[in-house]
Amino acid sequence: RCTGNTGGVILFHNNDAKLQTVSNGVQVAGILEGMSGDHLTLNTASAHSILFRTNGVLRISLDTNGHLIPYVNNTYDIGSSSNRFRNIYTNDLNLSNKGSTNSVDNTWGDYTIQEGETDLFLINNRNGKKYKFNLTEVS
Repeated sequence: RCTGNTGGVILFHNNDAKLQTVSNGVQVAGILEGMSGDHLTLNTASAHSILFRTNGVLRISLDTNGHLIPYVNNTYDIGSSSNRFRNIYTNDLNLSNKGSTNSVDNTWGDYTIQEGETDLFLINNRNGKKYKFNLTEVS
């Protein structure tokens, strides 16, 4: 259905509005999915990020460089205490609680864990010191 002077368009399925144009884009009611097992592709113009909102609040963006970034620092989790991800595949593991403090000595840290051929290394990014983990073979 096209609405006269407002320029809006609404698409229905079984008398339920499923997609409609709005002043800043489109709104979809229900699930947005690909056809017959195809992958869904969300595409933006080259200079735009993809923004993810829930309850009208911006939570996460996928920026134009492909980085998934939380909108607010130190606010959102990946997984939960009862539903965890099985594995995380990463190169270096960067850990920082800058802007807050830990519960042990009330300070903050900024570390990177790196893999060597036979060792794990820890880099203190605040002072540049490097450490090797003391690993004990168990099997």
